[in-house]
Amino acid sequence: MTPRHPRWPEFYGHLSEMLSPDDRCDHTKTNVEIALREAFGFTPEEIAASVAYFDSHGAHCSCEVLLRFGVKAMDDIVRLQGIVRNLEQRMAAVETTARAQ
Repeated sequence: MTPRHPRWPEFYGHLSEMLSPDDRCDHTKTNVEIALREAFGFTPEEIAASVAYFDSHGAHCSCEVLLRFGVKAMDDIVRLQGIVRNLEQRMAAVETTARAQ
């Protein structure tokens, strides 16, 4: 799981709920591992790769995953969604023009 994964927003939201204000981070990635295994069906290898990715980017516990990747990742996703919409509109215009000829 990385911010580029198509289900990142869902993962981020799920992890956020797991670390609600009433719960404290235990300074491990236990909640990350639980979310990936139970909610997303990741294999042990996929979980290990995800944990390694977070570690390599300075997120050494579940709350740090939220803090380090939250805003930037969501901004990137919104930006990419805008690019995709723009490309879809351009493709539709090209198809319309091609049909008219």
